[in-house]
Amino acid sequence: MIQHPLVKLLLTLTAGVIALLGLYGLYGDLSAKPVLLISAAFHAIFPVAAWFTLTLAQGRLRQGPAITLLCVAGATGVGSVFAYLAGGRPAGFITGHWPTMLGVAIAGLTATLAAADVLLRAPKQTLPRLAVGLALSLPLLALLALLWRGSISRALAGVSDALVFGAYIILLLVLIALASAAGHQIIRAFQIGVAAFKGDPAPPPAPPPAPPQSQASVSPPANQQAMIAPAPATTPAAGV
Repeated sequence: MIQHPLVKLLLTLTAGVIALLGLYGLYGDLSAKPVLLISAAFHAIFPVAAWFTLTLAQGRLRQGPAITLLCVAGATGVGSVFAYLAGGRPAGFITGHWPTMLGVAIAGLTATLAAADVLLRAPKQTLPRLAVGLALSLPLLALLALLWRGSISRALAGVSDALVFGAYIILLLVLIALASAAGHQIIRAFQIGVAAFKGDPAPPPAPPPAPPQSQASVSPPANQQAMIAPAPATTPAAGV
């Protein structure tokens, strides 16, 4: 069950945007000449995703809220892109198609809300770990960007091959250490949030079955005892 009130409010607004985006896409697909049936099929997923999002926001879907939001994010983002491509539009102009970009943005927001719901279950334990993990990710991303742009290789130009090899070995070890430390902190933050989840209370355990009683220890009720009691003996009358 979604626990944080701000996440509930944002999910309610997100559900409305997803539903309107799907209805807008369906209207455009069904009014086109010819009708864009495949694109309409992808847009038809949006109202279903909106219903799940609203159900989570209202607290009626109590189990697995984060994974449900991730499914909603995937359906919205992937559905937006596939609906655009199924309409015969050029892939190179997808960034200029505002409904598709809005669907992708909504998918990112929904995934962020899923992460926020998990982390805000125990913020005192999860947020510091998340901050450390993100801080360790910054130098990692910076080094990867320098490698991608070729800045490091240009800086090592003119150096002997042995020194270049040693420098790249050290750089590889630094990248592995940063990735491991950042990943551990971020994963641990989510593990703490998952462990702090409070869903519906478990039903009380059923009482143990009564031990079987032996036949000798079972006595019939009093009324049955009176019915099966032996009749008193009678003496014949005199002169008979």
